[in-house]
Amino acid sequence: MSVKGKRYFVVFLILAAVLVLQPLAAVVLASEATAAKETAVSWVKENAQHFGDVSRKLWEYAEVGLHEFKSSDLLVGELEKNGFKVERGQAGMPTAFVGTFTRGSGKPVIGIIAEFDALPNGHSCGHNLFGAGSVAAAIATKVAMEKKGIDGTVKLFGTPTEDTHGGKVWMAREGVFDGCDAILIWHPGTKNEAKYGSNLAVQILDVTFTGKSAHAGAAPEKGRSALDGLMIASMAMEFLREHMIEPMRIHYVISAGGQATNVVPDLAKMSLGLRGPKMADIEYLRSREGGIDDCLRAGALASGTDVTAPVVGAFYNLIPNKTGAYLLYENMKAIEPPKFTEEEQEMAKSLAQKYNLSLEGLDSTVYEPSSEMSKGSEDTGDVSYIAPVLKLYAACAAVGSPGHSPVNVEQYGSSIGQKGMVYAAEVLAATALDLLTDKDKLEAVQKEFEENLKGAEYHPVIAEDRWPPIPEQNPPDFKGPAPQIRPAPKAPESLLYWKKK
Repeated sequence: MSVKGKRYFVVFLILAAVLVLQPLAAVVLASEATAAKETAVSWVKENAQHFGDVSRKLWEYAEVGLHEFKSSDLLVGELEKNGFKVERGQAGMPTAFVGTFTRGSGKPVIGIIAEFDALPNGHSCGHNLFGAGSVAAAIATKVAMEKKGIDGTVKLFGTPTEDTHGGKVWMAREGVFDGCDAILIWHPGTKNEAKYGSNLAVQILDVTFTGKSAHAGAAPEKGRSALDGLMIASMAMEFLREHMIEPMRIHYVISAGGQATNVVPDLAKMSLGLRGPKMADIEYLRSREGGIDDCLRAGALASGTDVTAPVVGAFYNLIPNKTGAYLLYENMKAIEPPKFTEEEQEMAKSLAQKYNLSLEGLDSTVYEPSSEMSKGSEDTGDVSYIAPVLKLYAACAAVGSPGHSPVNVEQYGSSIGQKGMVYAAEVLAATALDLLTDKDKLEAVQKEFEENLKGAEYHPVIAEDRWPPIPEQNPPDFKGPAPQIRPAPKAPESLLYWKKK
């Protein structure tokens, strides 16, 4: 064989080796990921009863937003005794926390979100399951990383007051979620389903009209009714509804309008909610000619009063991620979903009779990912502008169970809810390990995130000097940080810009 021929032969052997070794390398990586996921799932199963007990304790505590002191301590304790470094008091909220485990290079960084606040009627949104399940998933992921030598970082975000104040918005504003390559979240539901649909952005305005008090019978001409201004503005907004894009929404309640019929009210207040497909749509509806702000100005101008309308709450719409939804779906199919017993099905039937509801029973089916659009809003939307968010729902209640209802409280405190929680923890851990071990899968999720984010801009809407209404004192047995004393926010400026100094 000539020298030239030998060179071609060597090149041929190298190319052949590459073609053979590449699939083998992929098989090795896949087998390593499978082994790691099996380790995590086994750990969750072995500790299912313990985390069922944790979820039951949270259910019994039933602490509302910003008062989740026992709940926060409980979850932090679980993380710390399993080797996580925990930082508390995120975004000025004593009950917020971030638990971090890092191995090797620390890359990539995968976040898992936990909620744990209740509503006034108890854990009717299932955050007792949400919190316990997410913590279990984070610990299971850490166990698999250690046993299988996987580099990366897992962060468990303890996010308080989702249902009351939207705690994630404040955490996002303060940069708590920055640096994550992807973030996983789940929620108790009635079906096993990953979703990649969006929802509506929202702004909540604290509208205040200020007038001049006077005797309504003896000297009405000396008064300027703040209630008149509010009512004129509300009527103007009713006419505005005809000229909005679908599915924008305006809804409000009047929280103050005077105290006596014979006194011209000098103060009237309205909590005004505005929803739209994106935050930019809401901002346009406010600022355009004949928009919301002009309606408020019109009420003030026609009544001789003044008006302010600071934003006190705002959630961005959720940026969907179809690639991430199908990654969750693959793990949902590979892991056995919750199997409900005849006794649990009978419990669901008895609850239907007790609350006079039409429930369809408990469903173990794993459904293909859905792109269904929600017309609600959630504080996870802000997080989805910072990193890709992958979300799943797990069957923790009978199909047809209405959200935030007493029938859900009972199911979320029982074995029904706990079975769905265990399944969610297994799927979250398996998906976290996929993202930690498979560069291609993570890059695919991130590529879609970047594409969906094109043309969108995230800027916190709530002013920097505004904070959630954090309790002034913690309970004496709370192990977290003391509340931070912050100055009152600046007085809001008048919407009547010609009156501004």
